[in-house]
Amino acid sequence: MLGFTPTELQSPAAGASSCEALSVPEDIPTEGIQEVDRLLHSYRTLHDLFDLWLLLAVKDLSQVFAWRLEAEHKMLAAGRAGLTDSQVRDFVLRFMPAYAKYAPFMYAHGPQRQEGVPVLKICVDKDRQPTTVDVID
Repeated sequence: MLGFTPTELQSPAAGASSCEALSVPEDIPTEGIQEVDRLLHSYRTLHDLFDLWLLLAVKDLSQVFAWRLEAEHKMLAAGRAGLTDSQVRDFVLRFMPAYAKYAPFMYAHGPQRQEGVPVLKICVDKDRQPTTVDVID
């Protein structure tokens, strides 16, 4: 997953995020996260190609569910194929273990990257409106 830092490379003190404390839903499954952590090492070559990162951050990870649900409802209302509410939950839950594990560190330190590559971090609220903009060096 682009930008995430493997656990073993994260410093013990993750630091604070200007988006305030990240709220993580409690019912997120954790099976398979060790395999994700192992595979993150292979992303480093790709990460090193970036000369700038744009990081969109949310205060509450449950917002991802709401946004995906909103998109599916709009597709269905327009007569296009879309997922049911339970299918949306199942789909989004597949990504949540990684977000829950790696987003707090990434929000505080930026994505895994070469030294000196800047990160523009934009925190957005539930309406997708920017609340803060920071540069992480």
